Amino acid sequence: MSANTKNLSSQADAIQYIGVTLLGIVFLPVLAFSLSLALRLGEARWTLAAAGMALSPLLCHLALKSASPRARLAAWTVPFCLTAVAFTLCGWIYDTSYDGMTYHTAAVLGLLAGYNPYYSGLHAPYDFWVDHYPKATWYFAAVVARATGDYQCGKSYHMLLAFVVFFYAYDFFRRRQLAGARPLLLAAAAAANPVAINQMFSYYVDGALGSLLTLLIFSILNLIRAPVKADRIVFVMAGCLFINVKLSAIAYMAALCLVALCFLLYRSRQQLSARIADVGAVLCIGLLAMGYNPYITNTISNGNPMYPLYGKGSINVITAQSPALFNRPDGTGIGRLALSVMGKTANISEHTGGTPEVKLPFSVQASELAAFTAVDVRIGGWGVLMGGIMLLSLLLYCARRGWKDGESITALALTALTILINPYAWWARFAPQVALIPVFLIAPSAASPGRRERLLAGGIAWLLLVNSLLILIPNVTAFHNGTKSVEAQLSHAVQVCGKGAYDIYGATEFHYEQFTEPYGIIIKTPRWEENGKKPIKGLLPLREIFVYKKGCNVNAE
Repeated sequence: MSANTKNLSSQADAIQYIGVTLLGIVFLPVLAFSLSLALRLGEARWTLAAAGMALSPLLCHLALKSASPRARLAAWTVPFCLTAVAFTLCGWIYDTSYDGMTYHTAAVLGLLAGYNPYYSGLHAPYDFWVDHYPKATWYFAAVVARATGDYQCGKSYHMLLAFVVFFYAYDFFRRRQLAGARPLLLAAAAAANPVAINQMFSYYVDGALGSLLTLLIFSILNLIRAPVKADRIVFVMAGCLFINVKLSAIAYMAALCLVALCFLLYRSRQQLSARIADVGAVLCIGLLAMGYNPYITNTISNGNPMYPLYGKGSINVITAQSPALFNRPDGTGIGRLALSVMGKTANISEHTGGTPEVKLPFSVQASELAAFTAVDVRIGGWGVLMGGIMLLSLLLYCARRGWKDGESITALALTALTILINPYAWWARFAPQVALIPVFLIAPSAASPGRRERLLAGGIAWLLLVNSLLILIPNVTAFHNGTKSVEAQLSHAVQVCGKGAYDIYGATEFHYEQFTEPYGIIIKTPRWEENGKKPIKGLLPLREIFVYKKGCNVNAE
């Protein structure tokens, strides 16, 4: 083997090691925490979960023993540097989103206070949703918050999983003989999923779901074609996390595995037993260990693992949040999806009024950019350029006759399958994988020997990155402004009334105690048993509405 070939092999090993180790940093503490809850290990659960995170490079090394010294060094350094970056950035910016200050915070703070979902309910505001929803991101967030002492660092799972997608996708495209900047560009486009970018600094989970689904699709393609051990590890870890992020992930996972196994049954039966074993590992670890709550507990208590969103007794939480046009019975799922992709970005619902509008591709209005100050944009939530990018990608795919590349057909089919089985795919947060379609459409041209086709594919990849940047800028600006507002309010309260215990006017569904601890302010959101009634909806800002201290006027200037 030549020196150049050895160097390329070492570089490929390093990329795989970094990706697998980063994924382990998310997966291992969740698994350790889940098992600790099942075994009722008490305070020891925090130590075991943190140890799982710290030992991820070692476990990666044991699993991938054949890697080069350079790869092993990379596994011990790069992932922890990126983790430090993620913790630092997330610690600087507060999550002031609606769901981030309600049931997500209720879950994480409950876990930090001793809530064990394997054996009891939360018994606090939003306990219904917390008790019945998957909990992987909450477990990770609680472990990180306990280890760092900073609640806000817990939402770093978005950033860490995006890093994993980048390294694994980069390795994926390199293995397809793409050279130069092309695998970097395609990997960056896959990692910078618009929904993941939009939710980067919140406790929402749809962006994380999109990143994990991307990993699953890439790993399935690798497992079908020319698998290595790293692909099996990524598939199992990503799969276990995936089904424990949202209830809808079970349907996606079942569809992906069924299609992949049927494909292998037809094309490569010698691999079938190994792939069945991989799926079995996801089911055993993901459902029975990590997913005992909610899947087993929901089945025991309600006869349905998907309760409360599917099956008997299901609750429709979408209709009131949808545009009125999409609630009419004469529409189709594909039609709504097409209108959303090609439509003017807007956050409209039955409550706000308004009708989705088709716009000229690549046109951008200020109101569209402003919509991304929210993390759950309904129409055009994949970005202001996505409609035009989708059209260009499709034209390039047809001009290149990309369907002659069998793997691109498989990739598009797997992605489209997960989109089409979702009746709410028009809402970007419920179908983040829509943004993968143009990546797979331009991949055959990126691998083409023709320079013009490669340049066009690269140009579209750059457009995807610009599209995500146009989401990131207003989103980060809004979160930064929210952070500064909360800091100013709390500083004002301390200046006027000093540190100590503060009360909240009436009952509230928002949590604030995750913000106040560094200021020496103690704010306890009332629990069910403490106030005896359901919480009422409250409004920001904090010091004008909620808090008061006995004997002191917090609102005094």
